[in-house]
Amino acid sequence: MKEWTKESLVVDRDLDIDTDAKAVTAYLETWFDVDEKFGLNTKDDDTCIVNLYASYHPDTGDLEMIYIVSGDYWSNDYLYTPTEGEKAIVIGMMEEACQRENGCSMKELLDLYTEEMTL
Repeated sequence: MKEWTKESLVVDRDLDIDTDAKAVTAYLETWFDVDEKFGLNTKDDDTCIVNLYASYHPDTGDLEMIYIVSGDYWSNDYLYTPTEGEKAIVIGMMEEACQRENGCSMKELLDLYTEEMTL
């Protein structure tokens, strides 16, 4: 499958801040064929869902991605390594969501939470 576009993902408005890991994590709605992209076969199982998450580390510029495939009685998680283009799209979309919802960058938001934890 080709790389993601801004139209193939939606960043959830609620960002999770992890001050220990110095990361901002977002749930990403997938508007693409997850079976094709991740080599899965979920279409025939109505109980199966796939959730995609991205954790961005502003201090290092690292982006870690994980997708979780789960059914009624099972769950498995897998690391996904995005291409450089996909990485840029996801980080850009997360920055836009952070600006829209919090009025600041992810780095500023993480720094704010870190300062609050030390008070």
